[in-house]
Amino acid sequence: KVYIPREEYEGGVTPGDDYPVFDTDFGRVGMMICWDVQYADPARALALRGAELVLMPIWGGNEVLARARALAGMARQEWSNLTLTPASDHRRRVVGFLRALENAGNAFAVLTGSPLTERRFLLELPRRAAALGRPQLSASLFALLAGDVEVSDDTWQNWMRHWDEAFQQVSSQETFPTRLHPCRSAYYSRAASALWEGNPGAAFWLLMRTWTLSVAHVPADSPVILPWQETCQMVGLDRNHFSARLETLDAYLDQVEETLDAWGENHGVIPSQE
Repeated sequence: KVYIPREEYEGGVTPGDDYPVFDTDFGRVGMMICWDVQYADPARALALRGAELVLMPIWGGNEVLARARALAGMARQEWSNLTLTPASDHRRRVVGFLRALENAGNAFAVLTGSPLTERRFLLELPRRAAALGRPQLSASLFALLAGDVEVSDDTWQNWMRHWDEAFQQVSSQETFPTRLHPCRSAYYSRAASALWEGNPGAAFWLLMRTWTLSVAHVPADSPVILPWQETCQMVGLDRNHFSARLETLDAYLDQVEETLDAWGENHGVIPSQE
């Protein structure tokens, strides 16, 4: 481990000086050990080196922060990948961007409960942020998703129609992701419609997450892509604005990591920096 407590240092233990990642038969594996979880940079370094799985032997007591660090690291890895993904593969870029948002939100959400499910993600996230005394984390995440757009009922109904067209096309193909199986269409559409009545932001999250996944799995010349592209432009996730949105995501991930540090200090998991 790179970080060691004072008593180990005074006892003659020599800390490590690197965060190695190994290629294995089941993916790229990184290693953190015990005290490393107290700090943000080990998980970030492993994520940036492409770790798909992090092994972390630990004496005990820090499981909550360990889970949060892992999710924050996954979000940071997605951000790093997005900075290298060509603009020509924009559908895949938006898939990765939304995945980064989900991991970032869950990184602080798990400090006060279980990870949030896709359907209830933005419905429950404000409560988790408020419980930490940082309500801006939820508001900022929604701004990353949708900017400051206001949506009418007519626009929402058009989005739902185009969402259904994309979902039906991808689920009728010979191969498709399990999440886009035809039997799940009603599962998503009913949830989104119900959420729209009381929480449009939560509804838009579910719609955009599954819509983007659908258009990412249809042929590049499919007509169902255009309405999705127009929606991306409306909320600032189009190609012209994507670089700026990535810069904002970078700053947001810093805020999430600072939140984890503060939680660790307040709960006696991380020594105070004062």
